[in-house]
Parts: sequence; C-alpha cells; structure tokens
Amino acid sequence: MQRAGKSIPFGWWLPLLVLLALAAHWRALPFSFFSDDFSVIHKLGARQDLSPGTFFRPLPDWTLWLQYRLHGPDAWAFRFVNVLLLALNGWLVALLAKKLMRPDAAVLAGALFVLYPFHLEPQLWIIGRSTAMAALFVLLALNTAASEAQPWPKAIGVFFFGFLGTLCYESALLLPLMLVAWFIILQHADKRGWHRAIGASAIAVAVHLVVRALLINRVANEYGSEFFTKPLSNYLGMVAKVLGRSFLPPCEEPSVQTVRFALLFVVIAVVGIWFWRTRKSEPQTRRVAVLLTALFGIASIIAIVGGVSTRTSESDRFLYLPSAFLCMLIAMCIDGMRSKGLARGLVVIAAVSWIMLLRNGMENWRIASETIERIIAETPEPPRDGRLLVSNLPGDHKGAYIFRHGFKEALMLNGRAAEGVLHVREDLGTTAITDSGDTLMVRDADARYDASAVLKPKP
Repeated sequence: MQRAGKSIPFGWWLPLLVLLALAAHWRALPFSFFSDDFSVIHKLGARQDLSPGTFFRPLPDWTLWLQYRLHGPDAWAFRFVNVLLLALNGWLVALLAKKLMRPDAAVLAGALFVLYPFHLEPQLWIIGRSTAMAALFVLLALNTAASEAQPWPKAIGVFFFGFLGTLCYESALLLPLMLVAWFIILQHADKRGWHRAIGASAIAVAVHLVVRALLINRVANEYGSEFFTKPLSNYLGMVAKVLGRSFLPPCEEPSVQTVRFALLFVVIAVVGIWFWRTRKSEPQTRRVAVLLTALFGIASIIAIVGGVSTRTSESDRFLYLPSAFLCMLIAMCIDGMRSKGLARGLVVIAAVSWIMLLRNGMENWRIASETIERIIAETPEPPRDGRLLVSNLPGDHKGAYIFRHGFKEALMLNGRAAEGVLHVREDLGTTAITDSGDTLMVRDADARYDASAVLKPKP
C-alpha cells in the first residue's frame, strides 16, 4: 500500500477524515431543521409520499425516507449522515488527487476539503445532501475513469456512477465535460478506455434526461428555467463572484467586498505566475495544474448559472463540487514549495483560519436554529372557531434559512396543531395577503401572531 507521510498508511485517512469532519461540525449536529427541510421531511417521512415533486432528485429523497423510517424526525441524525458524506467525499478527493500528485499533497487536499468553510449548506441544511451525494458519484466516476481498469469495466463503472449522480443533483450532468477535459489536457495513451468512459458518461446524462422527461413531463422546472433567462453580462459578472467567494467569506458591504476581490485576484495572478515559472522543467505538473483549473471552472458552471451571494452564505452549496478541485490546486501549490517550513506554516494558517470561518458560519445557523425553535414554541394554538394568521416569518439569518417555506410542516413535525394556521405575507387590518398571493378577509374569530417578535431582544 502506498504511504502518505512518514508513518500513516494512506488507507487510515478515511477514519481520520471522519473524525476531522465530526470534530469540525460537532456543535452543529443538534441544530433544528431549516425551512424546506420541514416540508421535505414531512412529505417523505410523515406522509410517505415519494413522488418526484418539483425537483427530480429521487436518490437523496430515498435516503431521507429511509432515515425517517429508522429514527423519525431527529434532525441531528440526518445531519450526522451529511457530515459523514463530507468525510467520504474528502477521502475520494484524496484518492483522485493521489492519481495526480504526491500522496502527502493528496491527503492534504482531502483534509482541506473537509475543513473548507464555504460549503456549509450541504452539511447543515438537510436537503443540501443532494449536492453532496452528486459530488460523491462524480468523484467516484472520475476515480473510475482515471483507474487502470480495462476499457469496458471502466465504461460500465463511469455509466453507473454518472447515472446515480444525475439522480441526486444537476451538477452531475457536467461529468462528460470533466472527462473530456481530463483526456485532452493529460493526453492519455489509453485512448480506447477514455473514449468509452466519455461515451458512457454522455449516455448516462442522456438516459437521465429521458427518464426525467418521462416521469415529470419536463427536463427543467420553472425554478431551473429561470437561471437561463438572464443577460450575458450577469453570467460574466457571476464568474468573478464565484471566484471571489471560493476564497473569501461573504460581506454585507459591497464596497469592502469589491476591494477584497480585487486584492484576491492580484494574489491569484502572482501565485499562478510563480507556480508556472517554477515548474518549467515539470511539464506534467503544469498539465495537472491546468486540468485542475479546468475542472474547477467546469464544476463552477452551476454556481455561475444559479448564482452565489457575496453578502451572505446563501447558495454556497453550489461551491461544494468546485471546492474539491480548488483544494487539490491549493495542496499542489503548497506541496511545491521548496521551504518545507513555509509549507507547514501555510497549512497551519489555512487550517486555523478555515476552522474559525467554519465556526463563524455555523454561528449564523445556530441563531437561525434558535429562532426557529422559539417561533415554533411561541406560536399560539389556532382559535377554535377561527384561524391563526401568522405574519412576518423571518426568511433567513445572513443566509441561514429560517422559514422561507415549511412553517406548517414544522408545527406538525413538532406535534403542534397546524389546521387553521395561515402564513400571511402582509397583514392589512381587515384583509391579509397569503403566501400564494391570494387576498382573504379577516374574521372576528381569527387570531394574529406576529413572528417578528422573536427577533426582538427580551426585556
């Protein structure tokens, strides 16, 4: 077995990455469900409804259904599995990196991925699991394609993992582009094996689209279609935002974030020039760097189309798969330093700073979790002969979701009465506007509850 470092066998790094992931996310395990979690868990678990719904991501839904059958609506257990998925993906990142760089650098890439602070959603938001599962199968497919297996077993493996990935999240649809980039940039001699692997991934995507169209009568729903209606300038601007947010935390001040991004781009350019010049005698290393950059760019297409926020952590799940290749690039740069003392120092600085950023991000989710629990606890019972009109439900706290959706399901999952409870966006006195935009007349027997009261400090 190939060894990573001086004493720890490479195979031991899977349990070590599990321990690292649990240690980094332990304080977040007791948090509540968030927003859409309530509606999805109630649909799959309490109602036993496994229909595709708005999105066609059946494989993560089946895992949520199975977990509910095993332990009920315990948020910590669902989140525990999400954290284990992070560790497993970190292991697959290390395995893939080992095919491209030294084992020490490969292990560092896996550890960096586990500690990466800007993809918290797939761990803390239960239904963010779909992103992590798609990344799992994409990484398995890439590892299979880059293996020394015979052409047909390789193609079958790529098809199998690629198709399973498409049943989890749309980022898996990018697998054929990744394989094409890998084959072209690294110029593999095994052309037959790679041609079959690329063809198998394309067939997996095609089969998925056909199955999706047959089962839900459309390829993209209204939500997904909206991503492709923006002007070209929006997508070009989002390229800079995605690159910036891949390295920097969100900031509510646009002017401050702009300066940060500008400095970051200068640093990236300097590091890129340094790396390229110091690797003149290592053409293969250069090609690997180009490949990882290309894979990062391809994996970022979902983030560019879907959009990430520079002001909050919202939608940082889109950075999950791109961060795998970014962490490989960072590990490769650190491993290439002549001064091992400087390299170790940078590893320590990166680990400490990323852990601090993780804690800062989890603090927003902690506040959101406590807000959710207070709202559920303080929501009064609906009157016997009337309705309870609930207004001013907070949508999020700095990107950590609260009640954009799922309020009634949250009540039901917590054993509270939900019949007769209506969430209204506006309370206008004698009338109210519901979530669906309908206007309803307020009756004398109706009661009101202003949920914004939980956001005010207690006297």
